[in-house]
Amino acid sequence: MNEVYAIVKDSISMKKLYGEVQLDPHLFVALDLSIGDHLEISNVANGRVSVGKLTESDLLNVGKGFIFMNWFLRRNLLIGIGEQVSIRKIVPKIAQKIEFMGANKPLRLKNAQSLSKKLFPYVFCVGDVFSFDLNGKLISLAVKGFSPEGSAIRINEETEIVCNK
Repeated sequence: MNEVYAIVKDSISMKKLYGEVQLDPHLFVALDLSIGDHLEISNVANGRVSVGKLTESDLLNVGKGFIFMNWFLRRNLLIGIGEQVSIRKIVPKIAQKIEFMGANKPLRLKNAQSLSKKLFPYVFCVGDVFSFDLNGKLISLAVKGFSPEGSAIRINEETEIVCNK
């Protein structure tokens, strides 16, 4: 599959959701992408991988080789603004099972399946960390693993969700 390189910039919009990215339109064409496609994004320096969902691009930065991403993705990639990433188009698999752990403190959930509605729109790689509000509390989770194996997965109503302490 084709791969291109881009320079990381801060997301133009603070309204971007976890995992949404904007891409220089020239790179968009080079990878034969459509809005809504998923991209495997790799930090060239350390090999960390995460996934972004392509959203509509601003035409102000045509031909500059930029990828715009929010701090969620930059945190998962351990990358700063101005650093280089490689990008390729992927099709995430549906997970049969996904295993999370608390990112910064032990996690206690009575019903892990209740997370499925919060997690449904996202695509995950092993090692991804994300935060969200659950019943008035900020929860941070890290993806420990999933099946079937692959570079990226998404969940549906049938995905078994496991949270380890």
